[in-house]
Amino acid sequence: MNTAKSVIFTFKNGSLKDKFATAISTFFGAGLFPWAPGTVGSVLAVIFWRGLYQTGKWVPEVFLLMIIIAGIWASDIYCSIVNKDDPQEVVIDEIGGMFLSLFLIQPTFSNMIMGFLLFRLFDILKPFPVRTIERIGKGGFGIVGDDLMAGLYANISLRVIHFLK
Repeated sequence: MNTAKSVIFTFKNGSLKDKFATAISTFFGAGLFPWAPGTVGSVLAVIFWRGLYQTGKWVPEVFLLMIIIAGIWASDIYCSIVNKDDPQEVVIDEIGGMFLSLFLIQPTFSNMIMGFLLFRLFDILKPFPVRTIERIGKGGFGIVGDDLMAGLYANISLRVIHFLK
């Protein structure tokens, strides 16, 4: 069964928990985009982060914590639904990684673009220990954990860039 059919099947026949986990793990269907769903998820995360930043102090940071917790939970359940270790349609990890990339960084246009590019670079290259976290983490923890590490690298890199300016 292909990805879209799996999601449709879950929404027709799955439990409420399965439906909720599927919606969260695919970031409400963004992961079903046919080309580069991780990049699409990352772009949506930047837009979402910018909107949250406008709502008030600490709102984006609270959402980051909620995304980490819900992302691990939902990804774990979704993996068991589709019987895959790291399905590409799961993009909640990109949302969390991008949020961490921009954590406590002023959301200027240039910061958001640099954060996005750095996050995608570290997410694709997977420098130590990103790949290790992905391999040793089981289910939701491994899926979300490696992107959080890539996001941390991106955040630190942004801070170094600003320090060197």
